[in-house]
Amino acid sequence: MLGVNLLGVSNSIAAVLPGMLQRRRGHLVALSSLASYMGMPRMLGYCASKAGVNALMESLRFEVKPFGLHVTTICPGWIHTPMTEHLAGHIPMMALDGAAARILEVIRRKQPFAAFPANLVWQLRILKWSPRFVRDWLIQRMQRRVPASVEP
Repeated sequence: MLGVNLLGVSNSIAAVLPGMLQRRRGHLVALSSLASYMGMPRMLGYCASKAGVNALMESLRFEVKPFGLHVTTICPGWIHTPMTEHLAGHIPMMALDGAAARILEVIRRKQPFAAFPANLVWQLRILKWSPRFVRDWLIQRMQRRVPASVEP
């Protein structure tokens, strides 16, 4: 998980960044996830790898800005695709077309960061900043809503 999600992003950037720096233009975009906001049960590697992507892209944004480069990190929630089909009906998901349109709009605007859907973003932010005992209780409660047979 770390190799694909974090090192894969890092290696891809390393392949194109020298040319962008030389031309003094370009736009680096990484697809992260709302799972990057905090560790969640049964998603250890995924959460850690996506949090790493966020840190990498944020650091990179500061370093390449003087060279005229743009950096965008996109953190969507669950998107309904064939890969997430087994979770349908158990977890709220965005339609693929809607998520793709939102991602393209963020890239066109060269926004440095975008997370969506808004209602899930705010829930995760509140959860992250809640006292640990409240957060643990809520996560355990949410975890019971998804049957073990549909976990990733």
